[in-house]
Amino acid sequence: MSRRTSYGSPGGDAHDRPQRPWYSSSVPEKSMRAVFKSSPLSLLAASLAAGLGVYFSDYPFHLHALQWFALAPLLYILLAGTQRTGWIILAGALYGGLTGLMAVHLNAGPIGAAVMILYQAVWGVMLLVVFHALFTLSGRGPAAALLFPLLVVITDSLSQKIFMMWGTAQSFSRVQSACPFVIQVAALAGQAGAAFLVAHANLF
Repeated sequence: MSRRTSYGSPGGDAHDRPQRPWYSSSVPEKSMRAVFKSSPLSLLAASLAAGLGVYFSDYPFHLHALQWFALAPLLYILLAGTQRTGWIILAGALYGGLTGLMAVHLNAGPIGAAVMILYQAVWGVMLLVVFHALFTLSGRGPAAALLFPLLVVITDSLSQKIFMMWGTAQSFSRVQSACPFVIQVAALAGQAGAAFLVAHANLF
């Protein structure tokens, strides 16, 4: 009589038994990569880095190359991780508020600078929350990531129309005025085209 080799039978060998998938509840711990992507601290740290990167790319530092990749870590966590809406709101406020720090270098006064920082924080929240929601609803496919540069263009345009404090200098792509290539893009596609290009570069 041949012995039974089905899973769970007395005669079955260990190598004959089907393996449970990695996401099974039998796995006690997540990988470090999964923990990193799902950690609120990682999200906030990426938001801090993104906000400071955009801040230092602007006046008076003019490190405009930073804007091409400053948002990349933040987008990586948003695209690959699972974050709660509350943490995304906080991350958006942190990122947006830091991008508005340029106001302290202008002649806007303390109140004007505070208003602009708060205003940018609100738009940062809207950008990240809406993007994350739409990306999740669309099935998290690669093409859905293009929603981010589209939302940057939309929020950038609305921001200038609703409350224009700096004029065209309020544009997301304003810091790229020192980059001849982006100037050529803006000449053909306007500020929207330049903003889309810079935002899209952060996805890679």
